[in-house]
Parts: sequence; structure tokens; C-alpha cells
Amino acid sequence: GELQKKLPIDYKPDLVADAIKRLGGAKPLNICLQQEVDRLQVVLTVVRASLSNLALAIAGTIVMSPDLTNPLDALYTARVPAAWTKASQLDAPNLGVWFNSILQRAEQLTGWLTQGRPSCFWLTGLFNPQGFLTANRQEVCRKHARDGWALDDVVNCTRVINVEREEVKR
Repeated sequence: GELQKKLPIDYKPDLVADAIKRLGGAKPLNICLQQEVDRLQVVLTVVRASLSNLALAIAGTIVMSPDLTNPLDALYTARVPAAWTKASQLDAPNLGVWFNSILQRAEQLTGWLTQGRPSCFWLTGLFNPQGFLTANRQEVCRKHARDGWALDDVVNCTRVINVEREEVKR
């Protein structure tokens, strides 16, 4: 019950497509955003169905099948059900850490869809951070296409700074 209430709402494909159009369409980072949203939606669908079926089984409306006993046992001991780990490809020490990660991922992606590209990104909060970094390099190359910049010649340069996310300016 409590997890179901906290679970983010499902992403509606037509609304996501409209948001991506507003963000400039099929640019590499927007394609990355679409892929991240699609991946998160798979996780949300698995979690929502699992929680819904567990509630029905506990209420006696449906039979408590073997595929429901694993999630029930896992949730009882604050572990992440195997189906959730499989759908998300995320390992976490406990259910709280895993679930919070899902909520924060949804917050980052929804913010990006509704408020535009953020000034900074939670890189480990992406399912495919390497794809994000590649997309970022692709966009840089496209901006400098007249200068002959090639993707293989562009590298990501990282500088660690002591700044909170809210302090980052465009």
C-alpha cells in the first residue's frame, strides 16, 4: 500500500513524445532521454503490477502463486524482489535504497521532460550513463561540424567542483 502510493505515475507515450518535440526533437540527448524514460517505465510497470497482484493475493481475491511469494518474502525483509532487480538492472543493499533511487530517477527524467534540459545531471541516476556521455559528445560534434570535429576525436573532460546541484548555473 505505502509503496504503491509513492510510486511515480506512468509515463504516457504521447505526452513524452510531445515533450521531446518541445525539447528539439531527435537530438542525441533527447533520444537518450526517451530511452531512459522507456526503461524507467518498464520498471514502473513491473513494480506496479507486482504490488497490485500482492495486494489482491493478500486480500484473497487471487491465488498466492509461487511468483508472488518471492516478492512478498523480499518485501517482508526489506529486500528488493528479484523481478524488480531484473527489470531495473539495479543492485541495492535494501528496498529503501533501491526504491529511493527509482523515485530520484523519475524526478530527474520528469524534470527534464517538463522543465527542459537541466544544467547538471545525476549521471549514476541514468540506466545507460555511457550512452548519455556518447550523446553529449555527439551534440558537441554537431555544433562544431563546420570545424570538422569527429566523434572519435572528442573526449569527455571531468573536473570535480565543490558545488551543490542547485548552485549550478547555465
